[in-house]
Amino acid sequence: MVVVVAVLVVVGVVVAVVMVSGGGGGDSSAGGSSSVVVSSRSVVGPEGTLTVPMSENPVSVDQLWNPKSLPDSVAASMQFETPAELCDAQPPVAVSCQWGTPLWTSGTYGGHVISARSSFDQMLASPKYYGISETTVGGKRAIFLHIKGYEFSEECNVAWGTSTGLIIVGIGSDDDDSRVDNCGLAKRWAEQVRALAPA
Repeated sequence: MVVVVAVLVVVGVVVAVVMVSGGGGGDSSAGGSSSVVVSSRSVVGPEGTLTVPMSENPVSVDQLWNPKSLPDSVAASMQFETPAELCDAQPPVAVSCQWGTPLWTSGTYGGHVISARSSFDQMLASPKYYGISETTVGGKRAIFLHIKGYEFSEECNVAWGTSTGLIIVGIGSDDDDSRVDNCGLAKRWAEQVRALAPA
């Protein structure tokens, strides 16, 4: 059951990222300096985040930060079993890992971390997400969001932009499990991930 929850969380978010990033158009380039450059123009804005759609992102999936590098101690602090249950790439969109809590845990839930090539603004413009609200993680801008059509209503994600795309961190649990504070856990999980993930 734990594995199913975690798998569905990741699949739902990655499918949403694919839907957002499938087309061209989207964000326009902004100023700022970065080592990520396409045709001698910067693709990273003054906030240090990607400003172009995935179709113009020069970074490949293989070059994205891989959440598999998260220390087991970080996952264990969230009561997740380690190592991660599954880590894989979904070219050309993202690389992701997922974890689950043991069945005996009070309030069983799954967690995921996705490192994607889409821009933060692309995600914000997608109709696939709802319940978007501003927050901060590590003192920088982030958002809470939920996924339309997601099988489990009790899920919560936190996302923020990076210089290579975006990172989405989420928690999902059974619909009837009131013991799990999904958004509270997602925020705590996100704080730990952001402290270790590249900007």
